[in-house]
Parts: sequence; C-alpha cells; structure tokens
Amino acid sequence: TDADGSISKVEFYNGATKLGEDVTAPYAYTVSSAGVGTYVISAKAIDNLGAVTASVNVSVTVVAVVTDACSSIDQYTENNGYVAGSKVKNAGKRFECKEWPYSGWCNGASWAYAPGSGAYWADAWYDRGACSARTGESDVVATDATVLISPNPSSGIINIHVDVLSTVTVYNAQGIEVMKSIVTPQGAMDMSSLSSGMYTVRIDTSSEVLTQMVIKN
Repeated sequence: TDADGSISKVEFYNGATKLGEDVTAPYAYTVSSAGVGTYVISAKAIDNLGAVTASVNVSVTVVAVVTDACSSIDQYTENNGYVAGSKVKNAGKRFECKEWPYSGWCNGASWAYAPGSGAYWADAWYDRGACSARTGESDVVATDATVLISPNPSSGIINIHVDVLSTVTVYNAQGIEVMKSIVTPQGAMDMSSLSSGMYTVRIDTSSEVLTQMVIKN
C-alpha cells in the first residue's frame, strides 16, 4: 500500500539479480525452474513518485529429490572383508559396519550377521535408513533445543546430539552457507569464527535432515 499515492510495480530479486516484476496487484512472480541451491529472495515496491521500499530477505533452499539412496552402495555379500565404516545395502535398507571390536562380526555368517535379516545383525551393523530416501520436503525442525544442539546460545563450540556420522551445514540469516563439516556421532562443531547473530544449522544424517536455529554470541 502507499498512503500518499499508488504502487506502480513490485520487482522481485534473487540476491542482487532481478528476476522479474509485476505491475498488477496482487503482486507475484513464479520461479519455474530453480536449480539445486540456496536463494535469497526479496521484493521492492516502487510507487508512482519513484520511492522504493524493500522487503526483508527470505532464504529458500532447493534440494535434489533422492529416489534411491542405495544406488551407489554395493549389495551385501557374506564375508566380503568389511571393516568399520563399510557401507552396504540389503533388505531395502542401508547399513554401516560398526566400530571395532564389533566390526569383525560384519564378516560373520549371513544367517547371523547379514544386515537387516540375520539373527544378530544389530550387533554388527548400524541401520542408516531406507533405500527409498527422503526428498527435500522431509526436513524436520527441532522444537527442543536440547535435542540436537547445545549449548544454545553458544559462544563457539556446539555439540551435535545425533548418533550417526552427519553432514552439518551452517547458514547465516541471509541463507548463505558459511560453514560445513562432517561431524562424528555426538561430535562438535566450532562456530567461534562466525560473527554474532542467528544461524540455521542443518544436520543431514543420510536418513533424515534436521534443522535448528542457533544463536552465536
């Protein structure tokens, strides 16, 4: 709205790049083919006298749709020389060989240790989720700050409370990636190099994606 005139048009931007404009209310712009990545979307309203008001930035992340998370993982076979960290697929799921001394059982008889089907497979393997993996729409926002990350707020080191090796990505308030790391189970990440402010921490465990807002003091 414009108290002393009228809106001539609204322009839409990705960062500093103009995407398009609309001269008719309700003002809108459709992005039909955005590639994978993070976009910082904003709008500028221009009135009949040329005055401009810009909106706040909105971060939008487009991720690839994964239909088969096991496509690049070898099928499990009995006594195949597996070591700690070896990844296989079996019975429609992904599995990872546990740490020593449990890793030796990954090469045991299939009736006992075949991941997902052997009588004692859980003694040797981690269940890393279904082959029919999630899409980008399955991100879960944590509602309990103690579930995923502590301390929060933090002055530097944050502890990541997940039980699997995870990819942790940090985005600033503009949706720009500022840090990325592979974090071990119940591991930590050092954010001390970042400026004070609000950040989004995205934790990809391979079977699910979790996000949580973190305040850096």
